Amino acid sequence: MEIVAQILGYIVTFICIFNSQLKKKWQMLVGSFVANFLNIPMFFILNGITSAVTISVVACAQCSINAFLDYHGKQPSVRQKIIFTVLYFIVGMLQYKTWLDLFPIVGSLLFMCGGFQKNAQMMRVFGLLNALFWIVYDCMIGTTAVYAQLFSLVSVVIALYRYRKLAEN
Repeated sequence: MEIVAQILGYIVTFICIFNSQLKKKWQMLVGSFVANFLNIPMFFILNGITSAVTISVVACAQCSINAFLDYHGKQPSVRQKIIFTVLYFIVGMLQYKTWLDLFPIVGSLLFMCGGFQKNAQMMRVFGLLNALFWIVYDCMIGTTAVYAQLFSLVSVVIALYRYRKLAEN
């Protein structure tokens, strides 16, 4: 079964490499939805139900809602921001077993903040910070998803440079 988890990790890697290169925020949110959706069975196979699994479920919900809103030119409400902040924190803490579970919780809060940004460039900045926390977590649990985060980190830096002109306008 572990081979399935590792294959999912490689698929997530490819998604993460290309995701930050997408031009529009809603496109990046759809890519993040798919990556988080595939993370659910991968983390479950590797560690059972942990904060990483439950946080990935919440991330799928947030990405779906935010992608829909962004596509239609709308911003998330303050109520939605509060609900997701509480959800990420509570869901992460309910599954808290070891200090290692803090990494997905902090990473998810950074991910959440990125999803609430008004433009894709700021979403990338939070994605960069998010990736750092997930790199540590993925290394500690021994999943190939660490490659997704490493390549994502490089891809985000490239995209930040590539789209710097759009951010200035």
